Amino acid sequence: MAVRGRTWSAVDKSVQQLFIKLREQGGNQPMPKLANEMGLSYSRFRDLLNGQHGTPTLEEFITICSFFGTDPAEELRAIEDKHDIAPKQHNEVEQKDIQELRDHAARIEKMALHAAEQAAEIRAHPERFTLVAKRGDIEREQEMYNDLP
Repeated sequence: MAVRGRTWSAVDKSVQQLFIKLREQGGNQPMPKLANEMGLSYSRFRDLLNGQHGTPTLEEFITICSFFGTDPAEELRAIEDKHDIAPKQHNEVEQKDIQELRDHAARIEKMALHAAEQAAEIRAHPERFTLVAKRGDIEREQEMYNDLP
């Protein structure tokens, strides 16, 4: 547990407003009854609705949204859009750097595949790749070289 509670951010306050809206849409049932049905303590549910003490956890968010029959992912996307916290697009220079890295990785992958194919060929036909060198027998070396695939 944190020594000091986090300050409620604008996003946390949007979650609080969502919880209030969901409770109202659910008929404003008594908080103790709702908290009990959700598996939360009354004091924690009250704190979430009042924006007090600890900020909402992901588990609490999912629990409350699901309890009221709303999709937590959709609600989270709406909050994300409201606060413009979606991942940012990379600028053109970053896009170019990313593409260059991808191209480089593709070239390395292609070279590794080629090397693996060559190794498999050597393992399958070692006789094709055996060199016999005799000192001073240049003609024999040349014949062996010419016989290579």
